[in-house]
Amino acid sequence: DFIRIGRFLERADNTSRILDVKYHLLLPSGEKVGGNIDTVQWMSVLKSCSALEAYRKIYVGQVGPWKVAEFLITHPEFPRSIRFSVESLDAALHRISGSPETNYANEAERLSGRLRYDLDFATIGDIFEYGLHEYLTLIQKRLADISSALFEIYCATNETISAPSILEGRSA
Repeated sequence: DFIRIGRFLERADNTSRILDVKYHLLLPSGEKVGGNIDTVQWMSVLKSCSALEAYRKIYVGQVGPWKVAEFLITHPEFPRSIRFSVESLDAALHRISGSPETNYANEAERLSGRLRYDLDFATIGDIFEYGLHEYLTLIQKRLADISSALFEIYCATNETISAPSILEGRSA
């Protein structure tokens, strides 16, 4: 399950960054939104997330920022969506600790459960009202907080390990 945790943390983070780069850095001027170049760029975002085929099965018509963002952030069944990744991350954390998903046994579970809850109830309208870039930046920070909590719980040690002196055992 630790490998799954790493996979889903990375997948959610990567999806958020790919989406953020397109929206924040490549956003065309107002008259070009929805144009051919914009559509090709959004299709490239879907391809880079291995999502184009799945997207087309659900959404018919033109590829655009709202629908792509909705699919990559909030879709509950697409394996590369942020929501699916966070739900899978949360489930893996609970399998490791043995605590039910309705409770939390440690800080990583508390943080992932809260993010999962927020994603379960997020609407694309709310996300765009908040600001897509700001929302994705917040998601990235929250994923980093979960990662830090995991390190503190399972990897950090309070013991100080000192290396033996290089000069020990040498004769003068």
